[in-house]
Amino acid sequence: MAITAIMLFSFYRWTSEYHGSGVIEGLQPHKSTGRRSLVFITFLLTVIYLPLSTMAVHVLVWSQDLWVVSNPYVNATSFPPVLPPLGPPDQFRDPLDFCWTTTMKRNDVNFAPVFVIIAIFVFLSVRTSLLIDIANNSISFQLTVWFPLRLRQVIMQAMPLVDPFTELGKPRSKSDMDREYQRLLARDPNPFAFLYKGMAQIYFLR
Repeated sequence: MAITAIMLFSFYRWTSEYHGSGVIEGLQPHKSTGRRSLVFITFLLTVIYLPLSTMAVHVLVWSQDLWVVSNPYVNATSFPPVLPPLGPPDQFRDPLDFCWTTTMKRNDVNFAPVFVIIAIFVFLSVRTSLLIDIANNSISFQLTVWFPLRLRQVIMQAMPLVDPFTELGKPRSKSDMDREYQRLLARDPNPFAFLYKGMAQIYFLR
């Protein structure tokens, strides 16, 4: 989760450096972001953002995958099930006291609170903005839901804008719009072009 947060922050910094195709005049600042790094991090975030939020929910509810004992409710004849003690009561927890614990021994370190705190951090960031102050600049982003929304915003900002009118002021037909879009796309130097190179023209959504 921490690595994902670092990658998301890097993605935010890189995407915030570009103003999209709406700003095309004047001198443009030199960008040092490597295209390969950008493609790699974007691919990783696209793959793991959904499993990350799912993992956080599983930790919060402490699903069966995290239990340190086998499911005692399977084939149980009573509720709650009657189970033999795991050992001396001063050394072992109650057999049914397996929620939010990574060990059944009383004297062993329980890492569940650490996992739950991280999961709460991720889960809350799904629903509310996380504010980070770096160099007196307030940065607002979300760990999971934020990424697909930001990705769509970057695509919509970076895609070439097709003027519905020609240089002579004549309206372009749909086929003319498509040809002009393909011409602009072929000359597009934007580092995020890999996100929409294979997409059809969606200028009418902008």
